[in-house]
Amino acid sequence: PTGSPSDTSVLNFGAGQTVANLTIVRPGTGGELTLWLHGDAAGSADVAVDVYGWISTSGYLGADDVESADERGGRIIPVGPGRVFDNRPGTLGPQGVQEIAIRGADTVVAPIITDIVPDSADVEGVVVNITAVQPTATTFISALPENPVGMPTTSNVNVPAGAIKANMAMVPVGADGKIRLYNHSGNVKLIVDVVAYILKGADETRAGRVIPLTAPFRALDTRQVEFGGVPLGPGAAEDWDFAPFADSVSIGGVPVGHQAGLIGNLTNAKLTRQYPTVGVTSYLTVYPTPAVNGQPPTVSNVNTVESVASDPKAVPNMALIRYSDDLKVRVFNYQGYAHYILDVSAVILAD
Repeated sequence: PTGSPSDTSVLNFGAGQTVANLTIVRPGTGGELTLWLHGDAAGSADVAVDVYGWISTSGYLGADDVESADERGGRIIPVGPGRVFDNRPGTLGPQGVQEIAIRGADTVVAPIITDIVPDSADVEGVVVNITAVQPTATTFISALPENPVGMPTTSNVNVPAGAIKANMAMVPVGADGKIRLYNHSGNVKLIVDVVAYILKGADETRAGRVIPLTAPFRALDTRQVEFGGVPLGPGAAEDWDFAPFADSVSIGGVPVGHQAGLIGNLTNAKLTRQYPTVGVTSYLTVYPTPAVNGQPPTVSNVNTVESVASDPKAVPNMALIRYSDDLKVRVFNYQGYAHYILDVSAVILAD
């Protein structure tokens, strides 16, 4: 927000890279946002901003000053997380469109969750993590409610040839209960993990209301001594208690009350090898504590490759994280040793 300190991050990238990330930002002074480019050397960057939605106050009445379910806005309901689509070993070709059922969808890998998204016309949208896997050409993926007419003018995931890149997206659901993924170039494998659905605001409950923070807050940074200063090892998981943070969120000095989860920018800040002569790739998964049967769900939040001195390869992705009943979350690292950061930008209320 304009007028707020800039001590958190939204995008991490190197020279010549094209990267995307979703973010939720409260407008600052004058209703404006400030984009700040940090770096170790002088440089410049071209920036494109695509708007996918806006968050109203609870007193918003709409264009005609009449409160209605249509004007009240949707509620974000955290679920799972769960994987609802994985086309591997197949691929989606250039200018191809993949339809994915959302309303009434079941997960396609264990643990199986039936109707992770309700089969209801009141489900207006979905929050998903889209992973593009090893495209044969540099490409972008666009998430849409209907089949595009020509090339889409916005993108959700930008990925170089041969890489793996994930990005969170908020996508309206089409009239048929589906979303579409458009691939621009080459052949690409695609994965879709559902983390929440967007429900039509048909009642006065608190559940699903989103409260953007006045400014993003750095909740975790494992590089720092106060968070242990130790990277998360291969196949390891660690728990974090967010009850003190949840208790601290207030509006005008009044606590906002019970919360279902948070939205924040998760960054894999540094990934190093487990074995000196063997390269490493990994992913981080964040989910409520404890996991089903003690195992992390088959989903991912951030995919990354090893860091080297000349290129730390910090990789960000917005994450919607559902709390456990006692307001805890668990972070799992697949391979290598990973330092990570979480900058919180909003909380999601519960009844």
